[in-house]
Amino acid sequence: MRKLEVTLLLAILSSVFVAVCGFVSKSYDLETTIMVNDLIRRDKEAAYKIRAKLTIEPVWQGSGDEHLIQFKLESPQLLSRGKQVNADFLPHASIWDSNPVSIFYAHWKEGLISQCYLDLNELPDVVNYKRSIISLFQMMDGESVETDVSGTCNVTYETLSENILRKIKSNCDGEWGETRRVTRYEFETTNGPKYLARVFSEEVHEASLAGKSGLKARAWLRLEHVTTKVAKEHAIPHHKVLEEALSELTGHLEAAPLYAPVTETYWSTSQVKGENVDLEALMKDGEAVWGSGDVGAGGQVGEARAALNILDKLCVASPSRLGKLLRKLDSERLSPLVAALALCAAPRPHSAVTDLLLLHSEPPHASHPLHNLALDYLAALALAQQPHESVVEDVLKLATWPTQQTEDENSALVESALACVAACARRLRENGQDLVFINLQLKLEKALPQCKTERCRVAHLRALANLVAPTTITTLLSWAERGSSTEALTALDALESMPGSALLHPSLLNRLECIVASGRPLPVRAASLDLLLRRTADAPFGLLRLLHTLLDQGDPELLRVVWQRMESLQNHESVRTLIATLPPTLRMRALFSPGTSNVLTRKLGGLPNAPASAHIDSVQVAQGGALRRGLVRLYTQVADDIDDTLTVEVTASGLASLAGGNTEEGEEEEVGASLALSVASVRLPPVHLFRGQTELLARVWAGTASEPTRVVRALRPLPAVIRTLRLLDGSALYARNAALLSIALDAHAQVSLWSRSARAGLEARCGLAARGEMVISSAWGSLSGSADLSLEPRLRIAADLDFYNGVSLCVRVRMPEHEHAQQVALNTSLGSPPILCVADEKQHGARPPTRSRLAHRTIWRVVLSLRRKTESRSIQRHQSPTTK
Repeated sequence: MRKLEVTLLLAILSSVFVAVCGFVSKSYDLETTIMVNDLIRRDKEAAYKIRAKLTIEPVWQGSGDEHLIQFKLESPQLLSRGKQVNADFLPHASIWDSNPVSIFYAHWKEGLISQCYLDLNELPDVVNYKRSIISLFQMMDGESVETDVSGTCNVTYETLSENILRKIKSNCDGEWGETRRVTRYEFETTNGPKYLARVFSEEVHEASLAGKSGLKARAWLRLEHVTTKVAKEHAIPHHKVLEEALSELTGHLEAAPLYAPVTETYWSTSQVKGENVDLEALMKDGEAVWGSGDVGAGGQVGEARAALNILDKLCVASPSRLGKLLRKLDSERLSPLVAALALCAAPRPHSAVTDLLLLHSEPPHASHPLHNLALDYLAALALAQQPHESVVEDVLKLATWPTQQTEDENSALVESALACVAACARRLRENGQDLVFINLQLKLEKALPQCKTERCRVAHLRALANLVAPTTITTLLSWAERGSSTEALTALDALESMPGSALLHPSLLNRLECIVASGRPLPVRAASLDLLLRRTADAPFGLLRLLHTLLDQGDPELLRVVWQRMESLQNHESVRTLIATLPPTLRMRALFSPGTSNVLTRKLGGLPNAPASAHIDSVQVAQGGALRRGLVRLYTQVADDIDDTLTVEVTASGLASLAGGNTEEGEEEEVGASLALSVASVRLPPVHLFRGQTELLARVWAGTASEPTRVVRALRPLPAVIRTLRLLDGSALYARNAALLSIALDAHAQVSLWSRSARAGLEARCGLAARGEMVISSAWGSLSGSADLSLEPRLRIAADLDFYNGVSLCVRVRMPEHEHAQQVALNTSLGSPPILCVADEKQHGARPPTRSRLAHRTIWRVVLSLRRKTESRSIQRHQSPTTK
């Protein structure tokens, strides 16, 4: 700030009350406007105003810049707006009518309010409104940290001119999303000392669901000086100390701070008693969830919306009633209900499910009827956002590897328990609970060397991948260097989960380079190479030596992987520079080599004006004309944040002879294949497709999976955000964003040994249901709004492989047209204390129980549907967006 600005500002502040008031009381018109409206449309809102007269007068002056100020609030009146677009605000009966005049005080010292003197017997919302008025007169200079009605904020003052001061507040208590708080002070001089003429204050809080979808709370305050009868200046009563002035104050006034935090909880499931939950009604409301397990079903908005509506109540139901319900359901409805209860990750539903599955006494073995249900429960529990520590500790008891005699019967359950408890421990650590995380990490690192079988080692390495502990990187690299092909790939997958900067140490990068240049199996080398290229994209020049080594070795599959991956990373300027320095022979050999490995990256699109976008990343590593490892990753990106929505990995061995190709020299591998899934960065145990050539041929002749087959069904709750704060008029703002994603994946495959061809298809369906809610609550009424967002994208991948004469592969990626819709409802309830009710879509527009002078109306409702068509064929992408 320039020296002149500082001088002017200090001059204003030094006279803020002596010169502002000039020892004469000043009168002002005061008006506050509070509203909730949609982010997209600004011509509709739920709003109210409060108008009043305000008189301020200093009643005591201490040494220097210290005053006791009297505030007199007269004729406060509530105003509401009619239903018409151009309707004006009209007076509305409220509690303000019974409080026409009130007086309160503030101790002002050197620009700050050190104490308020208020009648705390009044309604808390009335007291907070007075706090908001006092907060207007807190002014400093430069940058500071202040506490006022908004809480503790970072404040910046700007002197725009000799008579205009601007105050900007940021990082206040409870802030979220896009927030703006600005106050403008205007001073005037009219035949006397300078005084405060006008104050304009604005506050905006946005809660965005996606792009421009969501709600916005806005508040304005206008304070304007009004000319009254000329008052004669009078001397301020002289008191030696402040206590003498305070002793003469009238009324039941007490000292109080300027900020009162919001302690009430608007949304709380703890207030709902489990005995009062109507399970029959919940089962009816969740019908879309219970029938989502069929082929072609699932991954729809109706399923996600139903789960979002019932989960809160389902999680607090009593264990005894849940147990009775679970025991009388058929298998088709039982599995989805158990998966939904797993998302609660709370003691009550966990107790009911574990009693049903006998997890406390005799966990079900592989041949037990409840075995698959137990696996489904643990897989769903791994996706819970806020697991209870007691639930995680209970699952940890199952995560002990069985002896060799019982490994075949019990290892599948232990694999699921290890993957589940590791993912839950990571969530606990994100929520500030480290004990389970630390104990589990020690247990995994201790148990890994003691494993006797490959399956045991892979299960523990996968658990480390879900745990995401950077201190285990060295251990994982060791297994990538010396483990079997499956162990090494699992260890490299665990390294993928680590934070971006954790692998950038030169010694770690050198070890990965050694794996690429070594004689390890091709899938391991390709996975290490791909990891290196992506993690060093910002500074890839250290890989020049490795790239020249690969060129000298001449492996066509690795050359195709390295070139196509670098092409997909050309959005990084350093990668473009690296490509320009490489010899032209690398590109030629990568394009015209006889290999069939490929890397494909495509942007699938997203919501209009939304910062989030969907992407697909596919890495197919082949050898001898047969697939060795295929990885398809579907993820969403918001700025630099990447969310791994779904990953499908297929690993195969020993198939080169069937495709007419040759394996690596001296290599003899067992014929086999497995499928592994990852949902929301949670690695799930793999499913073995076949073991041995005999089983493979039997499945080929039987046509296994030739029709679409259910692969995965998952409900994924996204992190919920609940915030509370004080607006500039002192009223409480409650906001909540919640979303749930329904994921379904179906696949099919056909192999013809006669025509030496194969065809595979995959359909991924996602249904996103998101809801944002805002409530502004006060003693004279409330404003509320809800925004519901629905999205149903579909992704289809088809692959045709012809190995009759040579090997040719064609992959087609297509995203059919899909709809996304937004529905917004705004409500006002003015004239009496607000009725707190669940903002359910079915309740919008319903009239609440009648109360004295209660006005309740649904302001408006809008449904916006947009269609977006995105197609991709033969690795070429064409977009044709249309709006209907």
